[in-house]
Amino acid sequence: MRVLLLNWRDIKNPSAGGAEVYIHEIAKRLVRGGHQATIFTAKFGGCKEKERIDGVDIVRRGGRCSVYWEAYKAYRNEFKGEVDLVIDSINTIPFFTPFYVKEKRMIFFYQLAKEFWFKSMRFPLSLIGYLAEPWYLRLYKKEKAITISESSALDLKDLGFGDVPIVYPGIRCKPAAEIPRKEKNLTLISFSRLVKPKRVDHVIKAFKIVNDEIPDSRLWILSGGPERKNLEGLARKLSLENKVKFFGYVPEKKKYELIRKAHVHLFCSVREGWGIVVVEAAANGTPTVGYDAAGTRDSVAATGGFLVDDYKAMAEKVLSLGDGYKNIASRCIKKSKVFDWERSYRKFVRDVES
Repeated sequence: MRVLLLNWRDIKNPSAGGAEVYIHEIAKRLVRGGHQATIFTAKFGGCKEKERIDGVDIVRRGGRCSVYWEAYKAYRNEFKGEVDLVIDSINTIPFFTPFYVKEKRMIFFYQLAKEFWFKSMRFPLSLIGYLAEPWYLRLYKKEKAITISESSALDLKDLGFGDVPIVYPGIRCKPAAEIPRKEKNLTLISFSRLVKPKRVDHVIKAFKIVNDEIPDSRLWILSGGPERKNLEGLARKLSLENKVKFFGYVPEKKKYELIRKAHVHLFCSVREGWGIVVVEAAANGTPTVGYDAAGTRDSVAATGGFLVDDYKAMAEKVLSLGDGYKNIASRCIKKSKVFDWERSYRKFVRDVES
């Protein structure tokens, strides 16, 4: 089977997130299974226009907005009649494949953007996107679809879709055999991209309350992004500059090492498709205290973490963990073991072929 996957970013894009990890993990397993897989995506600074990663052909053209038009042109001039399946990967804006793709089609749906529009774009584009999203997604109601969480499936159902199969993401790290050795002092961690929709400022505000009660506590913030300076400023404003450490982007091995040492993962995203970071934390014996938001509520509930409504409640939950912490951490490790990319791939193939 020859598969063309349309996704606005690829795994090497500096802004890549969980959606890009997902599509790549599935694509490389398609190749291992004897299929051909091509990801068509947008260019970024310093990238190659074409390369092969893990056996997957990556074709990059256009930018954040023009990639959709470039995908149409590439299909018309290069892929039409040369592929067996086209996957329209929807993460905010779709590729509108029902209008031009003649081969077998399906959509891979991560999440509705909803609140993301107001966190990521300026007015009036944010309002236009928010109002237009339900209308353009309804164009896909009759398309074969797969999604990644109960929250996303319910969002699609509200738009008139039928029962959409759910294929949960896996994780790249192996779950710990036992609770890893933690830092001596209470250490909290956040490893989301530093962008407004992730609300890492709420993480810092929650930590401020915790630190007032436990002065030796620390907060580690991994990853980078356009909000870093603002977040560093907030830490200084709250007199936390010596308590909050910004690591920036770290290699994956280092990331897992830090997660294992931390006690609690804080996650405040506006909404998610799922939340791979939540499962990664759980696999390393680090429970998540996260906001009760779409997607996040699914991954947190599935891995033994805790849901709260605001940063004050988040701080209170962290402070309440106390003597039961070891049981909580063990529970997280156990629950994380069901999230495996091989299992996800097998479910994906069954749903595609059904």
